[in-house]
Amino acid sequence: MITNNKANSKNTTTTPSEESFVKFVDVHKSFGDFTVFDGLNLNILKGKINFVVGRSGSGKSVMLKHILGFLQPDRGDIFIENKNTKLFNTKDWQKTRKKVGMLFQDSALFDSMSVFENVAFPIREHTKKSEKEIKELVSQKLSLVGLDKHHKKLPAELSGGMRKRVALSRAIALNPDLVLFDEPSSGLDPIVSSVVDKLILDIHSNLKSTFLIISHDMKGTLKIAHRVSMLYDGKLVFNGTSQELTNTTNPLVKQFVHGRLDGPFNIFY
Repeated sequence: MITNNKANSKNTTTTPSEESFVKFVDVHKSFGDFTVFDGLNLNILKGKINFVVGRSGSGKSVMLKHILGFLQPDRGDIFIENKNTKLFNTKDWQKTRKKVGMLFQDSALFDSMSVFENVAFPIREHTKKSEKEIKELVSQKLSLVGLDKHHKKLPAELSGGMRKRVALSRAIALNPDLVLFDEPSSGLDPIVSSVVDKLILDIHSNLKSTFLIISHDMKGTLKIAHRVSMLYDGKLVFNGTSQELTNTTNPLVKQFVHGRLDGPFNIFY
């Protein structure tokens, strides 16, 4: 389904059979004179692999910070599991964040910790599990990403793709209800990117959680996304399946998807 700016404020982009895990309703956000969101309506579908795409500076990372409660909208509402975050206190946000796993763009591993200790970190921080339970859980998560024989290695001893997989294991260590991915294929070659895409599919099949993936990798997006949303000029300009994205006639979306120089985008920053 294609949305336009005029209809955006009234369209929450779900059908009656689709349930949202996160919902942005007429969200506005500016930093000084720079407008990031101008009445954004966006649904992150529960239990699905949701991709959000858009040019650099379109507000994708700002969106993640709103979901985590590190930023608040100037106007509008954000719902997480049907609860309005405008009403959240500190304890509510702490409880919500414990349900969220995060894969950072640069992996953000602790350099002084082994692979095992990196994955064990959130388990130790947020649970009272015994060391035996922690060992079993970490081993399970590392096995999911094919790193069960690398427990003792330090991040510096790993390739970029392996570090990304360790970070993914850490992100899912607590079996989160929502997993946020910030450019999971950033800095990876095409083959390793394909490995990460397959891991995302496999782990989603295992966890059945809601995945929200920020990406510029259109090949990966078209391959594994259940739902794709595109942001432009503070609004949602596309929302639909990967097949609908491929077949879109929207010139703005087509130019972005195919990386064309000619089109409505101003290619000069």
